[in-house]
Amino acid sequence: CSNSEHIQDIVLKNHKGNMVPLSSFATIERVIEPSSLLQFQQLNAVQLQGIGSMSCCYFANAPVHNMAEAMQSDRDRFGTYFHGMLEEGVYIAPSQFEAGFVSAAHDEAAIEKTVAAAGKVMKSL
Repeated sequence: CSNSEHIQDIVLKNHKGNMVPLSSFATIERVIEPSSLLQFQQLNAVQLQGIGSMSCCYFANAPVHNMAEAMQSDRDRFGTYFHGMLEEGVYIAPSQFEAGFVSAAHDEAAIEKTVAAAGKVMKSL
């Protein structure tokens, strides 16, 4: 039995104080992680790291595991990405040292808008 199967057994308290199973509003599926692309067009790759609904984005040559590695990432490029996302109408955390979250408030349209905006902005970097 894998850890992802146990995640479905978690129960959470909703806004009315009732305990509801995670499986009633979320599904977990195992996916295969793609190989790392460390550079593209002579620029550092983007490292997206996350757990659950929380994630961070770093412009770095390798996965970021600690503050020292995070400090080696391209913070100016993140700033350009942040402002590009704002221009597309998507507000993300203004620092790569902050986490982004997906919640029940984000419907499918909002997620699709964010993904499309990120794709457009990434192409311009």
